[in-house]
Amino acid sequence: MSALADFNIIHITLAAGHYVLGETLVVLRSVTLEAAVPGSVILDAAASLLTRRRVLDISAGTSDAVEMSGLNITGGSAQEESYFAGGGVYVSSGHV
Repeated sequence: MSALADFNIIHITLAAGHYVLGETLVVLRSVTLEAAVPGSVILDAAASLLTRRRVLDISAGTSDAVEMSGLNITGGSAQEESYFAGGGVYVSSGHV
């Protein structure tokens, strides 16, 4: 999702669909991720024992805020056994 890399985009509206991710989406800043129709967007990491990945890794600044609305998050797996965090969304910094 190249819009996440563009620091000028602060609001991302996703069209309805099932998005199978090939890699973890990394969020490094304030942004809103929103489904155009609530509940109509599935973000699926499609992780397995061989391809462990999360759906979202939020590592924003301490004053940044990430808002998610109307998204279904599924199929994630923690990347390392030492992580005691969920496979769907990992927040290491920032506010969600």
